[in-house]
Amino acid sequence: MNPFHFSEMRPSEPDLDEAAAVFERLAVDFEAAGDAAARREVIEAWEDLRRRFHTWYELAQVRFTQNTGDEVARAARERSDELEPRFTSLEVGFLERVLAAGPDGELEAGIGAQAVALWRLKVAAFDPRIESERVTEARLGAEYTDLIAQAKIPFQGEEWNHAGIAKFAEDPDRAVRQGAAEARWAWFEAHGDENDRIYDELVKLRAGMAKTLGHDDFVSLGYQRMKRVDYDRSDVERFRDSVRS
Repeated sequence: MNPFHFSEMRPSEPDLDEAAAVFERLAVDFEAAGDAAARREVIEAWEDLRRRFHTWYELAQVRFTQNTGDEVARAARERSDELEPRFTSLEVGFLERVLAAGPDGELEAGIGAQAVALWRLKVAAFDPRIESERVTEARLGAEYTDLIAQAKIPFQGEEWNHAGIAKFAEDPDRAVRQGAAEARWAWFEAHGDENDRIYDELVKLRAGMAKTLGHDDFVSLGYQRMKRVDYDRSDVERFRDSVRS
C-alpha cells in the first residue's frame, strides 16, 4: 500500500448551493420515510455530506495553524470561517425537520437517544440571526492564533515560540524553570493590549449571541456548544460547592 501524506489531502471547497439542495432533498426523504431503515439511510447520507464539509473545514484550520504566515493558508482559513456558519444554518434547518418528523421515542428507537439529544443541542445553539457574529468570532480566534504563533520569546540567548519554551518548565534546574516562566509571562505583558482587545471583543460578541438566542449569559450557550447533554451549569455549581465544603 502506498503511504498517503497529509499534504496530499486537498478536498475541494464545498458548493453551498448544491449542499442546500441536498439538504432539502434529504429532509423530504426523511419526512416520507416509512420505517426506521429508510430514516437511517437518510441520516447516513446527511452524515456523509457533513463529514465531507468538515474535512475541508478542518484541513483549512489546521494548515493555518501550521504556518500562520502562509497567505494561501490564511485565505483558506478565512474562507472556511465564512462558510462554516452558513453550512451550520443549512444543517440546523435539516435537523429541525428531522426532529419534527416524529415522536422522540420513535426517533430514539431507530437512531439512538444520544444522537437525538445532540441534535437538539445543535439546533438550540444556533440561529441564522447570529451567522455574521459567528464569522466575527472565528476571525478573532484566528487573530489570537496568529498572535501566539508569531511569538518570539528571548531566553538563554535564543528566541522561542510558546511551544518551544514550554520544555523548560520541566528542567531539573529551578532557576531555569523560573527564568523561562518569567520570559514567557513577560511576552504576555508586552502584548497585553492585543490580548485584552481580542478577549474584550469576544466576551461582548458571545454575550450578544447568547442574548439573541434567549440566554441570560454565554455560559448556558457554552454548555450547549460543548454538547453537554448529561449535565449543565447547575450541576457544576453543585460540584464546586461540594469541593469548597
